Amino acid sequence: MRRTSYIITAALAVTLAACSAETETKAPEQPFSSAVAAYADGNYGTALPLIEPHAKSGNVTAQMMLAELYLTGKAGIVDETEGVNWLGKAAEQGDVKALSMMGTRYLNGQGVETDEDKAVEYLLAAAKDGNARANIQMGFLYEYGKAVEQDYDAAGRFYYRAALMGDEEGVSRLAKLSETDAVGPSAYLGLLYRDGKIVEQNSSKAFALVLKDAEAGHPYSQHVISEAYGVGQGTERDIETAYMWANLAAAQSFPEAAKRRDVWAQIMTPEQIETAQTMSREWQANFDATSD
Repeated sequence: MRRTSYIITAALAVTLAACSAETETKAPEQPFSSAVAAYADGNYGTALPLIEPHAKSGNVTAQMMLAELYLTGKAGIVDETEGVNWLGKAAEQGDVKALSMMGTRYLNGQGVETDEDKAVEYLLAAAKDGNARANIQMGFLYEYGKAVEQDYDAAGRFYYRAALMGDEEGVSRLAKLSETDAVGPSAYLGLLYRDGKIVEQNSSKAFALVLKDAEAGHPYSQHVISEAYGVGQGTERDIETAYMWANLAAAQSFPEAAKRRDVWAQIMTPEQIETAQTMSREWQANFDATSD
């Protein structure tokens, strides 16, 4: 009798669990458009219960809307725990804005325990997915060595990416760093001027900025300045100097530099190649001597 009772109880528990799971995952009774309409009209109190079933069913837009309502209190309820919970669920689904916001929260301990590793993980994911704010934040972290090892070149790359997305702060931070001894940022600022991205196109200024970092031994800058000399962009065309810079970048194993050097070699005489190789050796020897 006891065994029979146990089996019935267990079966009932399984049935109730299945019913509960079905209740949690069943389709929302109201279409999401109703929730969106209420939200758009500013009827946040009405929108909140309409949004919640869709958020629970995995609708990432609904999760972001619900997070905003709880975090801002627009619906008359401020609940940071619930807000962060829904923001985290949206981030888990790869929502780029949620990733960026969660990264910031883990960095500053807002609604979650401070966790710099998680902060960098979320911010990097958002930055790679094209979030300008996350790129700015990653640039800031690298510039000041917070949560990551200080790296001005990496900082410059992230600021540059943000600038390409139209973020003027990326430009201003690049400009500020280019005025220091940091190696890398000047070149990325130069690329903006070369291509006329968010700043007025200026080949001469672009050349000067990139050359600064090339002369400091930055391999990417050496690769870029090689092209400038090779086609006469921002400076007079000088194929021997173009070869020299590509050769120097290739010596640092920069991708594509050897190919660029070989392209120049195809239109040079043996005498010009010999001269360019001598220039490379002399430049490197002088650089090594002054860097010690």
